[in-house]
Amino acid sequence: DVVGCIVTMNDSVDAHLENGIIEGDRIERQNLGLEIQGDFHGEFITAIQITGGKYCSINNLTIKNTTGHTVIKNAQGGAHNYLSGFKDNTAIIDGKETAYNDCCTSSLFNLNQISNWDDPKDYMYVGHWQGYRGIYGDSPIVYVHFYNASQQFMETIVGFQFRKILIPEGAQYVRVTFSGKGSDISCEVYRRHMGDYCEMTNLDFYDTRTCALAPAVCCGILIEGCTFTRAGNSITAAAVDFEDGAQECQDVYYRNNKVLVNSGTMTVIDNTGFNHVYENLSGHSLEIRNQVYGGCVRNINDTNFTLMWKVGSINHGAYARIYNNNCGRIYSDQSVTNKTKYPTANVLVKNCTINGTWIATWKEHFSFEDCVFPLLNGGSAVFKNCIIQLGSIG
Repeated sequence: DVVGCIVTMNDSVDAHLENGIIEGDRIERQNLGLEIQGDFHGEFITAIQITGGKYCSINNLTIKNTTGHTVIKNAQGGAHNYLSGFKDNTAIIDGKETAYNDCCTSSLFNLNQISNWDDPKDYMYVGHWQGYRGIYGDSPIVYVHFYNASQQFMETIVGFQFRKILIPEGAQYVRVTFSGKGSDISCEVYRRHMGDYCEMTNLDFYDTRTCALAPAVCCGILIEGCTFTRAGNSITAAAVDFEDGAQECQDVYYRNNKVLVNSGTMTVIDNTGFNHVYENLSGHSLEIRNQVYGGCVRNINDTNFTLMWKVGSINHGAYARIYNNNCGRIYSDQSVTNKTKYPTANVLVKNCTINGTWIATWKEHFSFEDCVFPLLNGGSAVFKNCIIQLGSIG
């Protein structure tokens, strides 16, 4: 297949697509025998692709009979180069190299190595420019030390891996301090057009062959007022798939959306990123995988709603908040290989009525406060001020 698209927004600023119908060629492809159930040919024949850009939106559209990932949000590439020369047990404090346990610091990196690209010159990233590598070291927090052209220290900025870091005026070199050992870190400094502040609102999807929404690389995205009918009914059996953005899928607000007819085993797949908020959903099942930092699920009143939260390690995903829900099952994945690296109460569930009959978790990962369990079957989490009616204990 040749990759095709009906509408593209390529590094657009303040561009908006509103009020209409977008229909793909799926029916024609079916009539020609080009569509095979579960076959991935045609997966990337998209309806709308938004790449990079700022302050763009799609609103009040009916989108139907599409062949590939229907709406994609992605990033432009960029210049990138690896850090090197790490010193273990070394930090930069007040501009001076200082012995400091359980951290490491890179050698000087010349920002000119990533300046030959058209990204705004005042921002940089530390991580991997295509994501998918996880957090380096033991914490997402990094300390970026800036130096001028004469390699004289200027200042230290505290930042996060995979997030924008401001480059001070006049800086030409950096050193980066991580938590952990240098031998565990293979990390880059890079520039990237992430695509900031995008809205996808009041969209009605019908009969999409694969997922309706595939927001990948983005920073600051609102998805609201959307409906999904038979979305993902052949491949990628979900209405929404955040899977491909990795750590570069940041600050997502997904609220007031409805799945009217579900085609898949779940409705939202969320793999990795920072600060993903889910609120006031209907007809949804949500699978959050083990590298989401700062996830939030709240204000859902749907007893059929299910949430599967894979337990993340301290250097991959943590600090989830689940509260004010009247829902079905909330459960976790238990395939953990290194329990010593997990924080206590990785996921806090508070003020929820959980109507499902099964919970499988570990006390090292989940804490329930002020919750009601009409029927609890199994589980070994921490329960505080909860009302529990036991079913059969597995």
